[in-house]
Amino acid sequence: VSQLELQALTGEFEASRLRWEMAIEAAEVGSFDVDLPTGRLDWDARMQTLFGYPAGSVQSDVDEGFSRIHPHDRPALDQAGKVSRSSWLRKCIACASDAPHMSCEGIRCEHTGEDGGVAVRLLGAAHDVTEMHTAREQAARLVETMTTGFAAIDGQWRLTYVNRTAERIIGTTAAEVIGRELWELFPGL
Repeated sequence: VSQLELQALTGEFEASRLRWEMAIEAAEVGSFDVDLPTGRLDWDARMQTLFGYPAGSVQSDVDEGFSRIHPHDRPALDQAGKVSRSSWLRKCIACASDAPHMSCEGIRCEHTGEDGGVAVRLLGAAHDVTEMHTAREQAARLVETMTTGFAAIDGQWRLTYVNRTAERIIGTTAAEVIGRELWELFPGL
């Protein structure tokens, strides 16, 4: 009976592992593992590819591997290794070999240590969002430079954005109206 139960659990585990691998592959998520006391870094092949390097080219030294993080974003990653709780680094810009910058979002840093003590291991995963950031930037430029006045409001009727043309039409700057209620600014509406 124990053997049959073990076989059933093994089959369930294998199916779950395969689904997980397929999801990770489809999402193009890479991962890394840092042994903090020794400074050993292990990037999986996908993570190396995300950062623009051939698989196997990243050394197993944390300083060399993380030197590819943009200097502006490196302090946040360094700080994540010093705290003893789980943390999210929302954005990390990496210097890739074939591009000046790559946006990498959702780096999850999990720390393993005894009883919430000093972190001894940093596990992370990330995916490339460069195209998404590029599309957002293009859309923002389009809205900002269009000749039609554009304003955005939130659910409480507060202005959250006005473009340059809208500033010109209403005769004030965005800084003066952002956060204010539409009805307060334009009672005639």
